[in-house]
Amino acid sequence: MEEFNDKHTFEENNEIDNIINEADMIESIRDLKIKLANDNYDLIIEKGIDVSAMKHADIEFEQMVITLKQMLVIFEDLEEYEKCTRIQCILQST
Repeated sequence: MEEFNDKHTFEENNEIDNIINEADMIESIRDLKIKLANDNYDLIIEKGIDVSAMKHADIEFEQMVITLKQMLVIFEDLEEYEKCTRIQCILQST
């Protein structure tokens, strides 16, 4: 019976460790997404995006739009509304 309890305890501990590791990984991914969104935002503010030049040059900017929408969601969650406004203006120009 003790062997069963030891195995059961090990499995419970292993499951708890897995849950903790998964939570840590989710938090790390969230932090990385926030960092990338902020890095992208800083570059956009510093360098700008010339949507009309991209359209004129027939440059595909679908991925840029997807990225901007993802940034918008992140900034909304963080309640960074000034950034949301700037990103929304760029999206409206596409």
